[in-house]
Amino acid sequence: MKNFLVLPGIVLSIFLSFSAQGEVFSLWPFNKGAFSSAAAADKLLHGEAVREERVIVNGTELKMSTSIVDADPRNALRTLKMRYPDGTAAMNDNGLLFSTPPEKGFVRKILIAAPDGVGKGVMFAMTVPAKGFRKNPSWPHQLPFPAGAQALQVIRFPDRGSVYGSLRSAMSKEELLSNIAMQLKAEGWVSPSGESGIPGGSGEIMLSADAKEIMIVGITPVKGSRFTQVSLYRRKLN
Repeated sequence: MKNFLVLPGIVLSIFLSFSAQGEVFSLWPFNKGAFSSAAAADKLLHGEAVREERVIVNGTELKMSTSIVDADPRNALRTLKMRYPDGTAAMNDNGLLFSTPPEKGFVRKILIAAPDGVGKGVMFAMTVPAKGFRKNPSWPHQLPFPAGAQALQVIRFPDRGSVYGSLRSAMSKEELLSNIAMQLKAEGWVSPSGESGIPGGSGEIMLSADAKEIMIVGITPVKGSRFTQVSLYRRKLN
């Protein structure tokens, strides 16, 4: 359970992976009365609030709420579908992503992450625009960037000093991992696992020279495309 709370960037990448054409988050703030019924969708699950925090996605500020719920993904889906029969869902044994039907230009996305598939889960909720989110974000200097790559998403967590970014490149998985690892090592980062030197490696965990920050790198070939997608998440350890 703790892992889902300390790695919000990875959780947000799940929102990204289930969203059409990388269209993820809503503009914030918006008219408080414009989306009142669907904004209460997550309250149907009677979650115990943990925190609400600011996130800045592609330069736009919004908010994400985190709660603990007594519902596994299947029970949560059943509850949400009773209220929103036209809502859409993607689910596996360990998680559920549910989107309410569009209402006045917005939808509510609810992510339930249940590590064991049963019992308590962690719920993340965010309001997003039905038409999608703006493209081509400015890449943060805190993250490495391979030459010729295209930035897809940049998500900042001001309250915790963390940043997440995703990009795509025409380089192979191996070339990208090696390129990113070399950039980080040139800045003094170290690789405890040495994954970038292993054939077929698909990710890396790096530590800053002072061991106060961690960088998580994930690399995935895009099916049916010549591109490879990379996710990077940098956060403080204390």
